Amino acid sequence: MLKLLELQRNAMLMYTSCGWFFDELSGLETVQVIQYAGRAVQLGQELFGDAVTYRFLELLEEAKSNLSDHGDGRLIFEKFVEPAALDLEKVAAHYAVSSLFEDYGREATIYSYAIEREDHRTAELEKAKLFVGRIGVTSKVTRESRVLDCCALHVGHHDLRAGVGGARDEGAYQGFADEVLQAFRGGNLAATRAILEGYFGESTYSLRSLFRDEQRKILDRIQEESLETVEEIYRQIYETNAPFLRFLKDLGQRPPKVLITAAEFILNVRLRRSVEEERLDVEGIEKLLEELESVGVPLDVTSLEMTTRRRIETAAERFLADPAQVSLLEGLEKTVEIARSLPFQVELRKAQDICYGILKTRFLKMEKDAAGGLEEPGMWVKHFVALSESLSIKVGASDADSKGDL
Repeated sequence: MLKLLELQRNAMLMYTSCGWFFDELSGLETVQVIQYAGRAVQLGQELFGDAVTYRFLELLEEAKSNLSDHGDGRLIFEKFVEPAALDLEKVAAHYAVSSLFEDYGREATIYSYAIEREDHRTAELEKAKLFVGRIGVTSKVTRESRVLDCCALHVGHHDLRAGVGGARDEGAYQGFADEVLQAFRGGNLAATRAILEGYFGESTYSLRSLFRDEQRKILDRIQEESLETVEEIYRQIYETNAPFLRFLKDLGQRPPKVLITAAEFILNVRLRRSVEEERLDVEGIEKLLEELESVGVPLDVTSLEMTTRRRIETAAERFLADPAQVSLLEGLEKTVEIARSLPFQVELRKAQDICYGILKTRFLKMEKDAAGGLEEPGMWVKHFVALSESLSIKVGASDADSKGDL
């Protein structure tokens, strides 16, 4: 009954008006209403059989896209809608893969599905990871529920495989879990994969099977690990060849591209991290800039400007949240001062707006308290005036209402 009601709800949603306003079948709105229809068809297939899907795809095929890459409605359905469709097994696959990177706990919620963990085992071997589990998956909408065995193996980078299937008897599951864990811990990754695929057959999934948000999150982690390896290689290349690069620079000779690439990557990464540090090391930043100059490496201006700007904006927002704090004011002043010394322009508009607002609402009172001999307001006024000068904001009595341009 609940499936029938959910089918009817999606059949109504597929008539959402904005999906029918546009003349391109692959547009965001039209694909969304096809997804609603796809969910109705998915439920219809579970209730009534394959005939529903076959007729639906026949009709979609008659609708043509204006873009040759997308062909017709059937191709659009297969490209954009089918991969987004969910069922209990796909949710279990998502859970298994995600469990390689985070611990959900005994009970978890993934979108409109509740997960209850019955068994859970993980193992790691250098950069490889393995998850084996038995879970109950329940739809909060239709109340449909299944107990499923699942396993996920991540060998490295994007090489990831998961298997999901209906729960077998306890002996079969325990035998599989012990066997696959033993092969993995013994370092035989090929055997581990073979055992996984042998137990689940064709019910296997890859990183492509993950929900898009989680897919992006895991890919970010994988990229981070890959970049750490690349960084270590580039660091060794640069440190070994840095004296040679300086020598070539002094002679006016063009260095090999691979050495410049390594130097550019490493020095810009170090500079960006220095700017991100909680306590800014001005001397360290100056030395890195000198080192960049000495080996003839260009600054990654786009990345460094964005990092510096975000650092300043974060400091400005903290100061705005508690404008009486002299320490927050000093921190912002120092950060802006460093930004001004960099050999490229940093966008300071947001910090200007925040400080100009504080000038209009707080400065006169602090100046009055400072004139009365109070030490802390005196320090505040001193640093605020210095910060305002760095931000091209006039603070004089006659022109306190004006803000200069950078």
